[in-house]
Amino acid sequence: MEWIYTVNKGLKHSINPSLDLLFGMTRESIRHAFSYNLEFNEGRFEDEDSFTSIMGYQNQWVRPGFRNNLLSEVEVLQGTIIFGNIRLQTHTGLKNTLSKLKANGYIFQETAYSYVSYSEKIDIGDSEKNGGIEDLIYWLLISQDLSYIELL
Repeated sequence: MEWIYTVNKGLKHSINPSLDLLFGMTRESIRHAFSYNLEFNEGRFEDEDSFTSIMGYQNQWVRPGFRNNLLSEVEVLQGTIIFGNIRLQTHTGLKNTLSKLKANGYIFQETAYSYVSYSEKIDIGDSEKNGGIEDLIYWLLISQDLSYIELL
């Protein structure tokens, strides 16, 4: 299972369109599609939900974030995003992925915890910078606005 990312639109599910996560979708519609259960799907913050094992798809973990109950960002903590012709996958080689992105003309800048592209609205978490294993992608964050992420 993969998500296909389009800048300013969001994520389309590669198999099941009812699991698309498009910016502006209501929290209620996403909770319905993803079978929300407060016991298992509560996010870290009031404006966030958390879904694992999505509709029987194992090894998936996404955290949709909301502004005024409308989807504004999605953090993929376990899974794969296809961006253009590049496969972005959590828990795989960060340096190799950044090299592929650069070779395709995408510019990512270093932050305290990640590498961000403001124009493509993608933030790629660096496991080592977050106290984990070196050279792994820790998260993939896509958003309508990443201006709150500060560069080094």
